[in-house]
Amino acid sequence: MLGVLPLFLVCCSVLLGLLVAAFEDWPAAIGVEYLLSNVLGMTQPLTDIVPSNDAGIHFAIIINMYAVILVTTAMGLVANMSLMTALASKVPGSTCGFLAFLFIITPVTMFVLTWIIGAVMAGIEGWSLHDGYYFMAASMASLANPVGD
Repeated sequence: MLGVLPLFLVCCSVLLGLLVAAFEDWPAAIGVEYLLSNVLGMTQPLTDIVPSNDAGIHFAIIINMYAVILVTTAMGLVANMSLMTALASKVPGSTCGFLAFLFIITPVTMFVLTWIIGAVMAGIEGWSLHDGYYFMAASMASLANPVGD
C-alpha cells in the first residue's frame, strides 16, 4: 500500500510529461524529467530545458497545474487531510460533477487567482503584468525552472 502514492506520482508525471514533450517537440524523457522536477518541487531540477515560446509556456503551466492537482488530490486522499475533507463536502456527488470540479472549476479558480495575485506582485515589485502572471503561475504550478525573465 505504501507504493501506491509514489507510483501514482510517477504515472501522472510520465503521462503529462509526454504531453508537454509532444507539444514542445522534446524527447519523451526530457518531458517526463521536466514535469517530474516540477511536481516534486525540486530545487535542482532533473533538466534545465524550459518551454521556448509563449504557447509552450502556457501549455506547460496548464499541464503542471493539472499535475499538481492530481498529485495533491492523491496525497490528500491518502493522508485524509482536513482540507480535502472540507473540499469534499463542496464537490457535487455525481461523477460528472466531481470531474467538472476537478478538471474545470479548480484549474479556472487557480488561473484567476494567478492573475490577481500576479497583478498584486507586479504592482509591488514594479514588474509588468505579464511578468507578475508568469511569476505567480510558475509558483502556483510548482515549476522548478522559472518561465519568465
